[in-house]
Amino acid sequence: MQWNLGVQVNAVQAKDLVARIQELTEANQLLASQPATVEAARAQLERELAETQDDMISARAALRNMMRKQNRDG
Repeated sequence: MQWNLGVQVNAVQAKDLVARIQELTEANQLLASQPATVEAARAQLERELAETQDDMISARAALRNMMRKQNRDG
């Protein structure tokens, strides 16, 4: 009877360990995928920044031209 109880306890412990291993494996996969996700977001932000900088340069040039024209005409 004690042997049977020991087998049952070991089976429950093994089941818990398998579940914990699965949890840790899933957490590890999630953490392993995060650098790629963060890198993709960083690259997107860099593209958006470059586009915004281009827009700002164009706006400054247009403003300069408008001010020159105003000074000539005014």
